[in-house]
Amino acid sequence: MNPVFYRRDLISMCRALLLFVVLAAILFMAEAQLTFTPNWGKRSLGRDSEGCKPGETLLAIYKLIESEAERLLACQK
Repeated sequence: MNPVFYRRDLISMCRALLLFVVLAAILFMAEAQLTFTPNWGKRSLGRDSEGCKPGETLLAIYKLIESEAERLLACQK
């Protein structure tokens, strides 16, 4: 067997293997995105999207941070 042909075969086999690994990684990432989507399929039936209001959530976070800041200031005195 001629070494030139052997090298070409090896390079084409490495390219095919690399292509397979890249495609497998892309498919794995796409499957993971579908799996972790919260409002997809039967999972969205039990969720109440109107119950969560962003303004209330932000206000609760602000109050939590404010109370923790007050506690830290009280400890420093």
